[in-house]
Amino acid sequence: MIHVAALALPPDSVALVSRSQPEWLWTLEGTIVVVLGLTFLALMAALVVVLLRVSKTFGQLTASLDRFREQINPVTERVAAIAGHLEGAAASVHEAVDEVTDTIHSANESLRDALATADARFHEIDAIVQLARDEAEDVVVGAASAARGLRGGFSAFRHRAPRDDDEDAPPVPPRRSGGPRLRHHRAGDTE
Repeated sequence: MIHVAALALPPDSVALVSRSQPEWLWTLEGTIVVVLGLTFLALMAALVVVLLRVSKTFGQLTASLDRFREQINPVTERVAAIAGHLEGAAASVHEAVDEVTDTIHSANESLRDALATADARFHEIDAIVQLARDEAEDVVVGAASAARGLRGGFSAFRHRAPRDDDEDAPPVPPRRSGGPRLRHHRAGDTE
């Protein structure tokens, strides 16, 4: 049998190909081509079935997600509302804490100012008391000195004879312990 096949030859020429292989090889080749074709068709059919099932599963998954979304939407809206309320409450608490902190700082500054003022006044009062004590001490010492001087003078005047003789002058009374330390001068002594 001779088959004529058009090869990649110029369009004017025709080549003859001889069939020199055995007939069984041609049969095997045809069978393989048919089996491959049937396998391809089976694979294509299986692919179509798989695609239909995937499409059906995808549709069911989409429907399930839609139902889930419908069921979860109220929950997410409620959670969002609660989160908004919590955010507002946190902001309110934060503002209150800021106000309390400002109040405490203001009170602390006022307390420090009051303590500084009280300390300054305490030092002023202490200085006044010290001055008053020094003045009172001076007055008491001066009064005691004057009283002692008067007493000594009266005592000397009472015991003194009308003469100017210093040798016969009476002794000056002894000084009491704890009293002011004053010098007694005899009449007519000068320093």
